Amino acid sequence: MKKSKAELRKIALKAVATRRENERKKMLSERALKAHRTRRLNAKVSANKTTGYESKSKKSVKEIITELLLSVTSPKIGIIPTLAFLFSFEKKLTKIAELSGLTFMSFESARPVVQGQHETELLVKRQRRIIKKTSSLKSRVFHQENDINDWLLFVKQPNSFPHIFTDYCGNLIGKTRRAVIHILKNDLVQVNGIVWFTFANRGMSAQNAFLELFGKYAGKRYKIELLENYAGSKSGLGSPMTTVILRRIK
Repeated sequence: MKKSKAELRKIALKAVATRRENERKKMLSERALKAHRTRRLNAKVSANKTTGYESKSKKSVKEIITELLLSVTSPKIGIIPTLAFLFSFEKKLTKIAELSGLTFMSFESARPVVQGQHETELLVKRQRRIIKKTSSLKSRVFHQENDINDWLLFVKQPNSFPHIFTDYCGNLIGKTRRAVIHILKNDLVQVNGIVWFTFANRGMSAQNAFLELFGKYAGKRYKIELLENYAGSKSGLGSPMTTVILRRIK
């Protein structure tokens, strides 16, 4: 039976109303998701200030690195690629007169939406504000919205950096594994330079995985200054980690 113009108009209006309602629900859902990710990042930042990233174990690691950087033979001029998060370590290092020749290339890469793109965008904005407001960082930190592994894998020249700080906090697999091999095999740091890695132990032993790569690609050119497992924070935001500090000796 053929519908009248009035009935067709009613159906069309209903379809428009349904579409608008669906769009409204989608928008509200996206807002709620963004709000959730904002809260998650704030919790992560809060943990970093108390029991999270800045745990006693990580603080002791940074103290060891600082001592190695201050050693007489340690390179003290050049750019250090780093995964800085909120620049707590970089702030400390830029205030040490003996290390005034070192600058930092900080990396933070965007992730797909399902893995927290909004959270990453907020973190990048935070990082920019920190650099802008901190006088000791303004001229010493260069911020890259890029994947540090992609950047390092592009570098082929040996002795390109005085030191490398790759505090990954992720598993030693995929592109990270390729970058670790590339750093060691091609001697990207100068002699007496430091390479700092941090790996997660999610479903694997990062220590065993790293020692396998070290034996295969580092030879006798590197010395392990520290190889240590440490527990995540009591807050539950942290995961069991393995930290590695290497020094190139030849």
